[in-house]
Amino acid sequence: MTTITLNGAQILDDVQAFLSRFNAFPDEHCAPMLALWYAHTWAAEHFYITPRLVLSSAEPGSGKTRVLEVSRHLVRTPEMTFSATPAALFRMVGAGPLTILFDEVDAIFDSKGGGNEDLRALVNAGYKRSATVARCKGDAGNMVIERFPVYAPAALAGIAGRMPDTITTRAITIHMRRRRPDERVEAFRERVVEEQSAPIREALATWMETVGERVGAAYPTMPEGVTDRAAEIWE
Repeated sequence: MTTITLNGAQILDDVQAFLSRFNAFPDEHCAPMLALWYAHTWAAEHFYITPRLVLSSAEPGSGKTRVLEVSRHLVRTPEMTFSATPAALFRMVGAGPLTILFDEVDAIFDSKGGGNEDLRALVNAGYKRSATVARCKGDAGNMVIERFPVYAPAALAGIAGRMPDTITTRAITIHMRRRRPDERVEAFRERVVEEQSAPIREALATWMETVGERVGAAYPTMPEGVTDRAAEIWE
């Protein structure tokens, strides 16, 4: 029997190079971070938390949706949604594994990040593996409590200032911006992206299957000053 050795560093480099073809990012660290977050979705069950990924910008046309469109071809079991109800998401996540890709999420919350408490509860609670959200089920004479497991990786894209603080403090945030005239990206064609991403996605999934448990049990050394929830997220 032949044992195939996967080069994880090369796989992550391939993921980073692929997503960089379609987006211009505000910082050189964004694409490597996204590659790691995509890898994390394939082994989230081995971690105690799954950091939210927030894509925000001050104006439309800054590439947020494009990041999600590319992500859909690289993360584990993507569910890209614009307006799924919390009840539907509860059930989809419970049937998991699932990676939620939520676009135009700013339309869900008001200008101060309030409103839609059910969705906020799902995103907040789903940050920790042990969390559930309890809901009543049945009529008044036969009411029972149903607990929904809500742990799942989630990426949320929207206009800056509309995301609740309770979500952003559990998130890695990329502040997207409009592309400069000198920045060039490839046109996004769904069929081409689907075909070309397939071997990269398969390699990423296979590699994470082999190392996920070991990575989830690791305790990396944090840089000085990175403590508490920030350390939890980046770890």
